[in-house]
Amino acid sequence: MQRRLRWGTVTTGQPLPDCQIVGFPAVQRRGPSGDLELDQFEVTVLPLAGRPRPTVICEFSRRPAVERAEAASPLAGLSGAPVFAGGVLIGIVTDIPKGRDHMRAEAVPMDLLPFDRLLPDRQLPLAMERVTDFHRRDEHFEEQYSKAVKNRYRKIEIIGIEELGKDESRWDLDAAYLPLEAESSGSRQRSGVSRPRRIDDLLSGTESVVLLRGEAGAGKTTLVWWLASHAACATFGPKLADFNGLVPFVIPMRTLRAQGLGFPTPQRLPQVAGLMTDDPPEGWARRVLEAGRALLLIDGLDEVPQEDREAARRWLIELLETFEHVRCMVTMRPLAVEGDGDWLGMQQGVLGLRLLSMRDSDIQTFVHVWHDAARLELSSSSDERAELIRLEKDLAQQFATNPALRDLARTPLLCAVICALHRRRRGLLPTSRTKLYQAALDMLLGSRDALRRIDAPEGIEIESEQHKQLLQRIAVWLVRNGQSQLSYGQAERQLQEALHGMPRVAEQGPVSRILRHILNRSGLLQERAEDSIQFIHRTFQDYLAAKEFRESDHVGELLRHAAEQEWEDVVLLASGQCNRSELPKILESLIAQGDQATGWTQWKLRILAANCALAAVYLSEEVRGEVDSRVAALMPPGDSIQSAELAKLGSYVLPFLPSAEPLSEEHQLLVLDTLYKIGTPDCLPLLRAYAQQRSQAVRQFIVKAWDLFSFSVADYAREVLAHMRLDDLKFTIRHSDLLHRLPQLRGVRQLELHALRMRPEDLEAIPMLPALREVRLVGLPGPGATRLPPAHPGVARLSVDSHSLDLDGLNQWTGLQGLALWQPVRVQDLFECLASLPRLRAVQLPLASPVVALESVPVLSTIRTLVLPSLAEGGDLRQLARVFPSLTQLTLHPQPSTAHSVDLTPFAGHEGLRVHVVYGRQRPAIVGADAFDDRLRVTQIQEEPTIESMREVASLTSPDQ
Repeated sequence: MQRRLRWGTVTTGQPLPDCQIVGFPAVQRRGPSGDLELDQFEVTVLPLAGRPRPTVICEFSRRPAVERAEAASPLAGLSGAPVFAGGVLIGIVTDIPKGRDHMRAEAVPMDLLPFDRLLPDRQLPLAMERVTDFHRRDEHFEEQYSKAVKNRYRKIEIIGIEELGKDESRWDLDAAYLPLEAESSGSRQRSGVSRPRRIDDLLSGTESVVLLRGEAGAGKTTLVWWLASHAACATFGPKLADFNGLVPFVIPMRTLRAQGLGFPTPQRLPQVAGLMTDDPPEGWARRVLEAGRALLLIDGLDEVPQEDREAARRWLIELLETFEHVRCMVTMRPLAVEGDGDWLGMQQGVLGLRLLSMRDSDIQTFVHVWHDAARLELSSSSDERAELIRLEKDLAQQFATNPALRDLARTPLLCAVICALHRRRRGLLPTSRTKLYQAALDMLLGSRDALRRIDAPEGIEIESEQHKQLLQRIAVWLVRNGQSQLSYGQAERQLQEALHGMPRVAEQGPVSRILRHILNRSGLLQERAEDSIQFIHRTFQDYLAAKEFRESDHVGELLRHAAEQEWEDVVLLASGQCNRSELPKILESLIAQGDQATGWTQWKLRILAANCALAAVYLSEEVRGEVDSRVAALMPPGDSIQSAELAKLGSYVLPFLPSAEPLSEEHQLLVLDTLYKIGTPDCLPLLRAYAQQRSQAVRQFIVKAWDLFSFSVADYAREVLAHMRLDDLKFTIRHSDLLHRLPQLRGVRQLELHALRMRPEDLEAIPMLPALREVRLVGLPGPGATRLPPAHPGVARLSVDSHSLDLDGLNQWTGLQGLALWQPVRVQDLFECLASLPRLRAVQLPLASPVVALESVPVLSTIRTLVLPSLAEGGDLRQLARVFPSLTQLTLHPQPSTAHSVDLTPFAGHEGLRVHVVYGRQRPAIVGADAFDDRLRVTQIQEEPTIESMREVASLTSPDQ
């Protein structure tokens, strides 16, 4: 993949040596193939020479060639050659001036060039670099740094694969990475349901800062590693091409905390991750940040203690404000900080995302990928590989038929644990989260070496329960100290205390040897850096700490920290291990603390109590009622984070969700968001009640969420959609099963159909919608030139965005008043169809050069509104004025990469014509504007035109007109 070019401007008055010009001078020779060979010249840039002209003066380090006999410059031909200062392009050669013995070249500086005309957007520089010196070591160090990033982050350990061999447990992220779904978590959204999208789709947007929330084990760190390795190697595809060549700085917050380090300055950023590199050149990181080439990946904000998070926020804001072109992603658990993307206090450029639980299809994909990796183990025999095929089929079937098991596997971490347990137990699996963790620990601690027939390899033999006791001491120390890592010395001291009560283990060797045995054999502890030990995942640390708090009778201490986010999972995991006499005490404490707290803290404590109660096998009606009353008091949810947390309680929360009548529209949407995230059939009665509301936004939410609920689309249509007003709502259909349900619904007027993956016969459902008035087709099914659906005589507005379109049948859409086409078609055929549509009054045509395309087409005097979404540079409008003499509204969108002027002179005689010019990055000059006075409007939009954006700026004729 091609890296993004670097551009810069010289901002020093001192000579800049060791620059270079690369080009084809007149004296250059041709190679064996007959092509001209490149030549390379060393030059010194003289910033003060040539002033006051805005010119880059370059002086050659030696005389480049002897003057030719005809006195022509031997360097003629270098015009257009690039001038580089290291890897930064600082100018384009324009002239070899006479005199000075041909020792100088003149170049135009990059800040004066219209570079948006030269390259596609995805190759344009993110920022103009300030060049004050040539840092020769930078390029060499960046190559070394990129290689170190790739080596550190390109592989990941998959739980369960390491069972049969350490080498096979680390596998390439390209094979292991599953791009999960996420949704925007912005509390200010009022557009209804946020459609889940794959995380790589969401990261391809324009926002420079992403705050990513996700549960433990949801894949946050895996995503960070994946981004870092691909960015460093510039191997992203078109979707994330903006990240190619960015320099990733991975900042694991747990490491900073464990090592007692403060928040890093720019100079320290390259060292935070402990990569295998030399010291960077002085000021290198700052130069990368200033040039907009940095990718900050701050992993685990929740690892920062609560009292330090405000300091973390100030540090990050200062960093982002100092280096405004930096791209940044911050990962955290869902409740690490209050609010959504506005936590940073930045008005724009921040995208709040929430990683979603794996869908059923994601779980099945993960099962296949996991077993594929297991089949690649070097130690696997052919019989074992055949057994893995059988186990994969069996587990896939269990997931398909057992909803409780699927619910345990909604994160990549726990799905991997289930895959490993299923393999180890030959198909037998636990049925609760607590039993799942217990079984995972037994697998990783007790049976691993026994199954591999490894007998006391370090001369030490520790049973599973003994392993747990030792690890519990380390885990509880980490939780108490708010850390995720500890040193060898700290670990040995914790083990030493535990060994006082474990003489049979203590007598087997010194504590240092016992620690080494645990590191080598437990599969739960790992060395991530020199003198740094951590659990393979925070979830196992929290589970073992919870076990220790309960067994050592320190639950009271645990509950005193219940309001602290980093202790919440420990409290929840401890409650899952309690018996029927212990759990009520935990719940009573959480209820009492919640009653005394206010605001966000109260909200978190009450949700925690509800989660603990749900884990109970038995709970008295009295205690359960106390929990229920506190959950009811939280209604309605106040933002999308609260709705997501309530939804995790599942169907339990349904009786407490309020009816629509007393709520504002915003709160109604948040209740619906909760229902959509719960997604079980018992949500239908409340959904049906909300569907009776007059609010269009509420009803549009319900329609938009149709294919996002996890239960039957047929039940949803029959029980909800069939009982609501639909004529003012838009149906966005992406699946054929929804399309075939539409004829059962009365009053569907607006349809946006994503038909690329459908069959041509699926589109036959369109004429079966009697009330339909507007259709937007995004893609069309079928190979080659694809046909329109069967004509619908009642449709007044049709929009078609398809790379291949056969116009046969367009003339049968006789009711059309407005037609929008987004891709080029044969103009002659198109105009024959347009002339045959009696009611057509508005069209959008993808004509880049109207003067050529319309040269021989007949006049269309019936058209009143015309939109050109892709007018090229020099788009001559004379033919446009001839073909459409009756226009009253003309909207033009000059292509931002080419157009610098729009000549409206041909329309000067069109009285009453209103013109709207829409532009992106660069405002075009308007020639002939004086003839229009207040009938000319010029508008800037931020992105390339889409169906929605162009509809806003130039609405086609309404079907009702």
